[in-house]
Amino acid sequence: MHIRWKFLLVLLAISLIPMLLMRWMGQHSMRELGRDLATRTSDVLIRETSLKLKNLVEEHAYILRRERDLVEMTLQVQASELEKIFAGHPAENLGRKAGLSRSGDHGRIEIELDRQKHILRMGMMNGTPLDVSYEKLTEWIPSGLGNVEAAEIRNKISDIIPVYRSLENKHPDLIFWQITGFENGIFNIFPAFKHMPMMRGNLKTDWYQLAKKRKQIVWSKPTVDPITTQMVFTVSVPFYEPDGKIIGVTAIAVPVDVFLQEDEHIRRLSNNIKSLLVRPENRSTTAKNGIRILAREQLQNERHHHWRAVLEDEWLELENFEQFEALFADLQQENNGVRKTSYMGQESLLAYGSIDDYQTALLIVVPETDVVAEAKAMESYVLTRVKRQITVTSIMLSVVILLVIGLAFILSRSITENMSKLVNAVRRVASGDFAARVHIKSRDELGELGRTFNQMVPELEERVAMKQALDFAMEIQQNLLPQEVPQINGLDIAGKSIYCDETGGDYYDFLKICCHPSDRIAVAVGDVSGHGISAALLMASVRAFFRSRTRQPGSVAEIVSDVNHLVAEDAGETGHFMTLFYAEIAPDRKTLRWVRAGHDPALCYYPATDQFEELRGDGMALGIDSRLKYEENAISGLTEGQILMLGTDGLWETQNEKGEMFGKERLKALIRQQAHSPAEVILSCIFESVKDFQQSMKQEDDMTIVIAKIEDQST
Repeated sequence: MHIRWKFLLVLLAISLIPMLLMRWMGQHSMRELGRDLATRTSDVLIRETSLKLKNLVEEHAYILRRERDLVEMTLQVQASELEKIFAGHPAENLGRKAGLSRSGDHGRIEIELDRQKHILRMGMMNGTPLDVSYEKLTEWIPSGLGNVEAAEIRNKISDIIPVYRSLENKHPDLIFWQITGFENGIFNIFPAFKHMPMMRGNLKTDWYQLAKKRKQIVWSKPTVDPITTQMVFTVSVPFYEPDGKIIGVTAIAVPVDVFLQEDEHIRRLSNNIKSLLVRPENRSTTAKNGIRILAREQLQNERHHHWRAVLEDEWLELENFEQFEALFADLQQENNGVRKTSYMGQESLLAYGSIDDYQTALLIVVPETDVVAEAKAMESYVLTRVKRQITVTSIMLSVVILLVIGLAFILSRSITENMSKLVNAVRRVASGDFAARVHIKSRDELGELGRTFNQMVPELEERVAMKQALDFAMEIQQNLLPQEVPQINGLDIAGKSIYCDETGGDYYDFLKICCHPSDRIAVAVGDVSGHGISAALLMASVRAFFRSRTRQPGSVAEIVSDVNHLVAEDAGETGHFMTLFYAEIAPDRKTLRWVRAGHDPALCYYPATDQFEELRGDGMALGIDSRLKYEENAISGLTEGQILMLGTDGLWETQNEKGEMFGKERLKALIRQQAHSPAEVILSCIFESVKDFQQSMKQEDDMTIVIAKIEDQST
């Protein structure tokens, strides 16, 4: 990939990645903020609505109790006036005697109706308003009752009409019907209406029997009014003669619509509120707990709500069984409360409160979605703003991308043009053209790089020439080392040098001895001070001196002394010197003679006794003192398998990564372990062990080893 494109990608990454990251973080934060606000607002709204519903239900329960007290007090007045009339005392607020409407088993007596007042709230009959009269009442007389007894009761009942009317005028909303039943079977209803439905046997129902049994005011369960088909409560109480004998039961029918008027604050919470009349019962089919729905509130218009009875069995169904059981228990215990649960597949708030002594309760269902509508609207608003922000940032991002691409091309052209010059110049130098130069006029880093390149090329040319000279010197030095191992009867010998640089100062050689070219051999191992070319030149000179001197007669000490004289003359002023161990081995005579010139002692291993002997001796390094005379050392009685090891200190001073030295003890252990192997194998094993010990550490010094092993001459 060209650098121009790399530069473009870098600029895009530097400019776009932070922007994209910030954009993503901003969008993510805004979305999270919207959701968090919606969640928190929803929780607050649900808590506030639950508390408001609870307060409204409790307040409604308080109002109902007050309304109950008012209805019961009105009923007490009605019963008291009836007792006065039947005791022969005049009733209060008596007006003119009103007419009666009589109906019996043998037919109905038509009456004149007062059409000046129409009770539209009483419902609909055959699609027309029900005609009623507040000057009369409708009476039902059972067949078989004597005319005298019926006339007596009818005369007394006529006096109660002003009382009925007076109470109805005071409480027109609460009083739906005013009913009085007598023990002889006569019933009357106020106000009078024209057509009585077929209900004669139903008038003397639970409210009559229950009031008679309990001898006090009782409230009936919400039932369907047989005249208007509306839901009503029937509140009844018995009335008596002065001697305590029961005369009958008088009652007031209270419309559920009026008694359970919905609080205007509830409708403000939601337009989807459902109001139910419920009662906890046991299901006859399953014998399980159930909550029966008695009536539903129906909305006719924004201001008129009417309750309609549920004629078929209908039960309240909740998805959460635990919530259902808790609600069932509260209704049984006539507790008020608010619960959050799922109703008809929708999360809702259920507020409930008891309204009578029969565990009937008003249940208000408010959908949670309506409660949290404001929170959802807030979340939608935030998300809309986020989408709009995304659109704006996308446009800005596109503009930035175009600007960055254009800027990258402009900048990369100026940069890559100069870099192309450098690349071409480097290629010329790599091909060997050291006359290559670059001309970059800029004063930035590229200009500095061009000037540095122009300065580098001549120096590089010099170094290449030097490298070539070093390679040539290394080739020559490698050729100065023995290229083959001499074959001496009774002796197995091997040697090797490994330099740390191209050229080194270590030296070893196998030298022929004057007058004994085939049965004896001289071995020299030396170490020149320092490294590099100077050490290699001194090593080459010493090699030439020894090869020349050993072809002439003389002892070991004389040969080394003469070579030292020559080395001192050449290197005395340079400060360089060379340590040396020179040995002559005569397998035929089983003897070993040596001179040690400042070098580490050689090692001689005796397999028979498993002992090592260091071959020491006095003597200074070559090249220090030209007048020095060296002393000869010797041992005799060499035996088969005996091993002589000559080496330089770079071998046992090799360090590993922990700073530990290889040491002579490891060297001795290897020689002892490989004593039965040929000299070449022992040599290879030593170098491999040193390499494994060194691991990844760089070689710091030259290493040289010569192994000579005594063998049986007969082989």
